[in-house]
Amino acid sequence: MKKTLTVYASEHDAMVANIDALDAKPPMRRFIGRQYNAELGEAGGWEKKLEPETIPCYNDYIKAIKDGDLIPADEQTAKICGVPWARKQKDSK
Repeated sequence: MKKTLTVYASEHDAMVANIDALDAKPPMRRFIGRQYNAELGEAGGWEKKLEPETIPCYNDYIKAIKDGDLIPADEQTAKICGVPWARKQKDSK
């Protein structure tokens, strides 16, 4: 079984490209943890998804997590990436 990572987009404006979408035929523009909204601005924009996204365990994504461009959504993802894990505020009671 392949390892996966479960992440959120960061709170800042980083946009991590979906590598598999770029390799698709034809290539598609997709960003991890973000979805396109045509109503944002004149040309649309990429808003943050509210739900976590499960992605393959690629080195580029691990680096994005270590750099703070993606946020681990679970303890396993944080452990794989060697970063601290803090439960999202909406999940903590």
